[in-house]
Amino acid sequence: MNNVARRQVEAHVLIVDDDLIAQKIGQLLLEALGCRVDSAANGREALELLARQPYDLVFMDCEMPEMNGFEAAVAIRHRYRAHYIPIIALTATMWQYDWVRCLAAGMDDYVGKPVRKEELVEVLERWVPAAFPESLQKMNKSHLEVAPRPEVEGDQEVSALNWATLQRLRNLAQATEASLFARLLEKFQSDAIVHMTILRRAVATNDRANLRMAAHRFKGASLNLGAYDLGAICRRLENLDPDHTMDDATVLMAKLECEFNRVEAEIEQELNGPTCQAWE
Repeated sequence: MNNVARRQVEAHVLIVDDDLIAQKIGQLLLEALGCRVDSAANGREALELLARQPYDLVFMDCEMPEMNGFEAAVAIRHRYRAHYIPIIALTATMWQYDWVRCLAAGMDDYVGKPVRKEELVEVLERWVPAAFPESLQKMNKSHLEVAPRPEVEGDQEVSALNWATLQRLRNLAQATEASLFARLLEKFQSDAIVHMTILRRAVATNDRANLRMAAHRFKGASLNLGAYDLGAICRRLENLDPDHTMDDATVLMAKLECEFNRVEAEIEQELNGPTCQAWE
């Protein structure tokens, strides 16, 4: 192993996210950049891991069950005053209010969701510069390149899944774990059924708390998979003004059902396609 490779793996990173798809994608991208990566599903798990071993950097989702990212960041700053650990927020949106909350909790920076390799490189070079020399930028990126999308003919309907995002996931799978692409699609399907059930019930019972929570989680999963229109509808449900009636949520829910059906149909096409079948 050359000196560059040894220096790259010196960065030990913790990624904290309750969305397993986002967690896995982030882990693969960071490992492709040379990091050693551990993962946790919430702030409480993150604190348990930090108590057992040191990390050079923590990527922290903001909204999680049991202990959210804000609470976890406060706890990390309180417990580890002698050893400063950079904390990077993971968020699908970053309004001024959100950033103020992140800063108040002790976070240092943020990366948008869905996570992109270029942003990770910038953050790592900014906060762990000793572990990432300039040669990191020159690493072989061939397995992360995106093939051009096939031409769309005539009035063919625009795809529900973003081609470039799917291609990146395929390439990650080919470079790391052959069956990963199919498993990510299947994981999204199973989680989506749960999210849709909670959303339908929340709209029917005027349960705004569960509506916001489920919409937030479904939004993140959708954006990670490239289902951008589905994620946009989830964002609108999540951000419904308290003054709006549940009639507005009912209208959005109808749109969500239609878009979800489109996404499911395209996922089935992917799972039954030659790429996924070849890995079974």
